[in-house]
Amino acid sequence: MSRRPVTVALVSTAVLTATLLSGCGTGLQNQTYQETGRQDTTHADAGTLAIRNVFIEPPASGNALPKGGTAVLHGDFVNKSDTEDALVGVRTDIAAAAELQLDGQPATSIVIPARGFSDAKATVLLKDLTRDVKVGEYVTVTFTFKRAGATELQVPVHAGDTGLGTREPAQDPYHKPE
Repeated sequence: MSRRPVTVALVSTAVLTATLLSGCGTGLQNQTYQETGRQDTTHADAGTLAIRNVFIEPPASGNALPKGGTAVLHGDFVNKSDTEDALVGVRTDIAAAAELQLDGQPATSIVIPARGFSDAKATVLLKDLTRDVKVGEYVTVTFTFKRAGATELQVPVHAGDTGLGTREPAQDPYHKPE
């Protein structure tokens, strides 16, 4: 009796099983086996700086920030160095200008102290948007620092008010009449 048909059958079964199982876990984080989705903030490192929790605020209503309008960009900057650094500029192709602000006032830079982090009241206004910027979209933004140089990030636009908070109970598909 020949062993060849049995070997071919075993190899074929192994290949088919591996192919079917390779699709299992798609969309899941491999170490925790938790479902993953789009990130609502982004982060990166620029030399000794840690750039964290960067996002663009959602529109007040609707699903896009309108062309010609202003977008507000937030982020945290942590300096792991013994030397002070500063955010000195921001640029993106979705805005004609970017204005650094501290406590709601225009600033020429946002200081990031040695072994410290940027002021929580620091923001960046992306002025005169060159196009509609949609919720959920990622926007290329370049941050320029005094010492750490320039770093480019893909920054998400947060989702805005979905209108679900103001709907009537009868409009809620999960509402059970009392």
